Amino acid sequence: MKMAVEEINASGGINGRKIRMILEDNGYDPKKGVLASQKMVERDKIFAMIGSMGSAPTLAAQDILFDAGVLQLFPLTAAEFTFKFDPSKPQERLKFNNLLPYVESTRAALKYMMDWKNFKKPCILHQDDEY
Repeated sequence: MKMAVEEINASGGINGRKIRMILEDNGYDPKKGVLASQKMVERDKIFAMIGSMGSAPTLAAQDILFDAGVLQLFPLTAAEFTFKFDPSKPQERLKFNNLLPYVESTRAALKYMMDWKNFKKPCILHQDDEY
């Protein structure tokens, strides 16, 4: 991503505006994700967040972004909440994901394992957190 930013800026930016990349580490911790998002919204004045890492931190921080009108682009999660839109919350139009939802990829993987690989006892693990 850093190389892309450098290349875009070297060619004049986007519509004449240079891109500034700001990195924060949420440590896959929802509390750190909230603090990092607040900092970037309030102090750094971001207009978009690209690649928020993890379901729980992304879920914890998304209202901060939406309330500030900040785009949430391509979070590194395929959790269902990143694809659903509540018509009563127009700010949810600010989220964009480019992954296949976990439900769909899990369904396809299970079908493949059972139909083609003859697995008999599939098992699914999950993380025990806010997500």
